[in-house]
Amino acid sequence: MNANRGHKASLFVTLFNTPEALRELYNALAGTNYGEETPVEINTLQDVLYQGIKNDLSFVIDGKLVVLVEHQSTPNPNMPLRFLLYMAELYGRMIDNKEFHLRTRRKLPRPEFVVLYNGMIPMPDRWILRLSDAYEEYLGEPWGRLELEVPVVNINPGHNEELLRKSPLLGGYGKFIEKVREQKGLGKSLEDSILNALDYCIEAGILREFFKIRRMEVKKMILNELTNEYALAAAREETWDAAWGAAWGAAWDAAYQEKLESARGLKAMGVPLEAIALNLKLPRELVEGL
Repeated sequence: MNANRGHKASLFVTLFNTPEALRELYNALAGTNYGEETPVEINTLQDVLYQGIKNDLSFVIDGKLVVLVEHQSTPNPNMPLRFLLYMAELYGRMIDNKEFHLRTRRKLPRPEFVVLYNGMIPMPDRWILRLSDAYEEYLGEPWGRLELEVPVVNINPGHNEELLRKSPLLGGYGKFIEKVREQKGLGKSLEDSILNALDYCIEAGILREFFKIRRMEVKKMILNELTNEYALAAAREETWDAAWGAAWGAAWDAAYQEKLESARGLKAMGVPLEAIALNLKLPRELVEGL
């Protein structure tokens, strides 16, 4: 498995940045049975697309354009907008300008979208994000309507186990992240947690050859990724402690306003009020009134 070093150094991208791995993942997600005879063309956007945003993985299989993103530490209700920007850029690269003026219809690979989530905030097995949820209200019927739906799939332990079984790479990735968090929860340093998780997976036969060959590279990637994740979690805790007294006052700070926006987004996705209040440390009554 040769990672694309010019793109994004993350374990997820490294694991799935080959045609064989993407074919396995797609078969597990879509219930298909594509074999080696089905070509896979990786076309991940590697340069800055919009405000520094890059996508993780995109590829064409059997004439379908599939866009995948790696796990996110918190649910992101803006993914449909990001996918819209990705698709506009990808289609623009596929089509010659002369083709816009043809009298015959230009056929396009069909887009398919999915977000794989394994953050620490409890979420349901699957849910749908829609671009239309971000629209401002309007009066009357629209002449045309732009919609983009993104299914979000929870790959944390206890969720979508059949999917993880069908894709050993995705299942192994989830087991490894679970073991790192488990070790961290026992009070070990993040670096020791990663090394212990690597030892466990190698001993248990979970992505054994990959972890044996690329042990130090994996440690570096995960150390960078999870350091940011735990730092953000700690920052949210500190922000909550500092903002609690001001929450009911006239002047809320920007961090607390951001927390409220996160709560609104989760509520719009249908996440239970109790889960939102618990994980964002907001009063349930406040979440209910948003």
